[in-house]
Amino acid sequence: MGIIYKKKGSPFFYYAFYQGKKQVHRSSRSTSERVARQLLRVAEGDVARGRIPSVNFDRVLFDDLCESFLTDYRINDKKSIDKAERNNWPNSAE
Repeated sequence: MGIIYKKKGSPFFYYAFYQGKKQVHRSSRSTSERVARQLLRVAEGDVARGRIPSVNFDRVLFDDLCESFLTDYRINDKKSIDKAERNNWPNSAE
C-alpha cells in the first residue's frame, strides 16, 4: 500500500510505493490529490505485474528513435548527418 503526501513548500502532491524492499518516491507534478492517487495505483499495478513503474518500453517506435537520432545529429551539428539522411532514415526499411 502506497501513500499520498505533500512536501512543505511544494504545490504538488507526491506518492510513494514499494518496489521490492525499496520505497520509491515520485512527484505527481499535479496539484490534484486525485491525479496522485491514480498515478500511485498505476505504479502499484506495474510493480505487481513485475514491470518497472512508469516506464513504457512497449510504446517506443523504431521510427521515433530514428527521428530522434537525426534530430540529435542536427542539433549537435554532426558531420555525418548527410550520410544518415542519405540512408533515408527513418524510412530505410521500406
